[in-house]
Amino acid sequence: MATAIIGVFLVCVGVAINNNTQLGNDPVGIIYDGIRQAAQLSHAQLGVTSNYINTGLIIILFFFGRKYINVGTLIYLVPAPMSRIRT
Repeated sequence: MATAIIGVFLVCVGVAINNNTQLGNDPVGIIYDGIRQAAQLSHAQLGVTSNYINTGLIIILFFFGRKYINVGTLIYLVPAPMSRIRT
């Protein structure tokens, strides 16, 4: 579990640095940002958009691939979208 927490933390730090320094974004962040723009939401609402998409994906995964759900899946659900918020 500690490895999952450290891994998610490092991913969040990397995404936040790339996003806030305008160096680019990861592919998943691009999808979230595209959905945010299509829904005409502000940059501050990107984290909320990410949480809704992640929750929907986990629900789908619960029905079709339950064996892939682990501690890291749930740990990633909350902090990762917060790293995508552009200040």
